[in-house]
Formats: sequence, structure tokens, C-alpha cells
Amino acid sequence: MRFAILSVSMLVLAGDPLSIDHFVAAPDCIMPDPHRGILSFAASGGILRYRLDAIHSGGRVRAFSSETDRTPIPAIARSGVADPGAASDVVAYRLTVTGERGVTVERTLPFRYRRAVFELVPPATHIRATSGGDHLARYETAARVAHVDSLSCRVTFDAPVEGVLSRAGTADIVTISGEPHVRCSVRWHSTRRARAAGTVEWTARVTDTCTQGRIMRTARVNAIP
Repeated sequence: MRFAILSVSMLVLAGDPLSIDHFVAAPDCIMPDPHRGILSFAASGGILRYRLDAIHSGGRVRAFSSETDRTPIPAIARSGVADPGAASDVVAYRLTVTGERGVTVERTLPFRYRRAVFELVPPATHIRATSGGDHLARYETAARVAHVDSLSCRVTFDAPVEGVLSRAGTADIVTISGEPHVRCSVRWHSTRRARAAGTVEWTARVTDTCTQGRIMRTARVNAIP
């Protein structure tokens, strides 16, 4: 359970019961979306203005929603407030409500956005290099990739081929026609193995508090006739 941190910049004077009644966010670890409403709040007292700030990693503060009234109002409530600048480095949101005589109350809500993304976009292709004698095979597919620290891969045949069932390859991220692809290159030292059908497994290692340390994805590849 997440606990909000409440701070009051001035003592609330008697007769001026300014308060933040609630300040909540959608479940965290979602992907940043500038159109998705994620914040809701309610405050009461002699309210003159409110402001919502996003706090980024490193301490940068960005205001993105505010309202000011000429005369105090008894209460205010907003729901489904979106952050137009939602980004993966946001670490918290802060609500500041100001009342009469400069009384201000603040509440800070820690929040995590998901950073790492590793999704394959099928189908996968299977290519065998025809030059040289090492029978290099390449397996690749389009992918959605973000904040991946390292990538590894392994190809496993449907059944052993010449006594070999699987082998680790060299994985990398490449750009093809302007789109990211992941590739697995394996030197089989056999034409039959280089042409065989099987399954490619890519393992992405990520640093993200919202995601496991490894994300594994598999793709099916057909045999080369």
C-alpha cells in the first residue's frame, strides 16, 4: 500500500479549516499516457487556488494543472486529471491548495511509471547466409523495445538435428525500414541445422522497478526449404 506524504507550509489558523480531503492516483506501473486520467482529489476550506505538479527524477518540478478564484470557495473536487507531460522519469505528483491569508497545504503522492518494454511483433523471419563455410543463420522480428539493458537469445529445434537440439546465439537490436527489430544470429556449422525450423527465445534484461529483471519472449520460425 502506498502512503502519501502530507506537509503543511503554515499552521492552519482557527476559522480557516483548509484541508486536502483526498488525493489519489490510478494504480502505478502503467505506461506513460498524456491522455489518460490518473489523478483525483478533493479539498475543502476557503480555497483560492490549487496547483498540480509532476516531480521528475533528479528533482525537476513541472506544473501542469491549476485554477485560481478571485473569492474563496468552500470546496473543490476533480477526477480523471491527465498529465499531458507524462514521462517514465516522473517519481511523484504533488497537490498544493492555497486558501485565505496565504495558508497552504500540500500532499505528495509517490508514483511509478513503467519504463521497460519488450514485445515481439510477429511473424519472424529465418535467413541463412549463403557465403562462407560457417552456415550462419539469422532470425529476426519486429519489436517494441524501450529501456532494455542487454539482450541474449537461444534457438531450439523441434527435435534434435544431427544430435544438436539448441544453441545460444548473438542477439542485437537493429533498425529495418525505420522500425526496431530484434535479431538472433547463430553459427550452426551445418546447412541442415541452419535451415531447420524451431523456436527463438530472446531474453531482455531490464532495470525497472515495475518490471521483472528479465523479460522473455519467443517466436516461431519455419524451416528454409
